Amino acid sequence: MAIPVIDSPQALDDAIAAGRQARRNALARTAQGHGVRIADVLGMLIILVALAQIFIDPTRAIFPGAIACLAFGSTYISRKTRRQNAIEALRDCESSK
Repeated sequence: MAIPVIDSPQALDDAIAAGRQARRNALARTAQGHGVRIADVLGMLIILVALAQIFIDPTRAIFPGAIACLAFGSTYISRKTRRQNAIEALRDCESSK
């Protein structure tokens, strides 16, 4: 597939503005934290396994419970860091206008 050539400076400016707007929208969605992510779904599955293990054999329930805690802890920390980085990048985008 051939890459389209931008013929005029106006078209180049429009393409740059559209790219900046798309980047700004993606950062705004990340900063707001919308949607259910795969990490949340997998964390819920781990919790269900831990709960099932409690009912089956309570003496062995510590391992799935520890994994669930570690999974949710790492997910929370990474999501918080990602949101902070997106907010910082949004501020940089707004200041570079």
